Amino acid sequence: MSTTVGKYFAEKAEKYDDVDSQPYWVFSDELLWHLLQETLLPGKFSEKFRLLDAGAGTGRWSSKILENFSNASAQLVDISEEMLAVAKDKLVFKGLSDRSRVNIHNVLELDQFDADGFDFVISLHNVIGFFDDTARAIANFNQKLNDGGKCAVMFPSFYHAIYFSNATGRTEQFSNIVSNRKVQYNDLMPPLKVFEIKDIKNLCKTAGFRDVKCYGFPLTIYPGMEETFVHGSTDKLVSLFSNESYRKELLELEKSLCLDPALSSRGNNILAVFEK
Repeated sequence: MSTTVGKYFAEKAEKYDDVDSQPYWVFSDELLWHLLQETLLPGKFSEKFRLLDAGAGTGRWSSKILENFSNASAQLVDISEEMLAVAKDKLVFKGLSDRSRVNIHNVLELDQFDADGFDFVISLHNVIGFFDDTARAIANFNQKLNDGGKCAVMFPSFYHAIYFSNATGRTEQFSNIVSNRKVQYNDLMPPLKVFEIKDIKNLCKTAGFRDVKCYGFPLTIYPGMEETFVHGSTDKLVSLFSNESYRKELLELEKSLCLDPALSSRGNNILAVFEK
């Protein structure tokens, strides 16, 4: 992960959680939580388990899991001191600090990270797209998992990158997406790697994982340019999601569709779940 990426997130750390006020990402996160419960964490409500949050950022997801699973403990790892400072404050505020540890560490060097094996590894929201050596990151997840452990990683979608660039008039991105498998969603964001389903499955299987399944979400509604920034929302999406009847109906539809791996390529994001 480059110094440019580190600087980008350092500057956004204090306000990063403001994304929770953007209707589209709130909707998307509801679907992600649904997927995590259905594919990664079922049957674990009363069992002890150890979680590694790789690229934890402000700890949004590890803290949510700890809040919902009282017998879980979590290790948060990220290269951004600024993001982890927010995570620490959040864990203390929520009374979760006794079941969590926070470490500044590069995911590409997890093989040097001194910690016992984990039952689950998560790496969510574009983290994997910022690594120069994706294969090494995935292999490191395998090394840190206990036998039978599961991993959930979000991959930026190749097809969504093309759709979004077309929909927002950023057609100059086409050649970079196709030739280099990278996209820049706005002029301030660092380039991000994008992946097809076949790429994801090859990466995971090469790293020694099995039973690789991919899930796309959301499948029927997509962000606009405004949603690529921490603050701002597309007027049309705000209007749509303000209609509670529509929102509820769409959420139920999305929940019924997102568990079908055959539809995964249509997702704004792709969640891959695989087992050691």
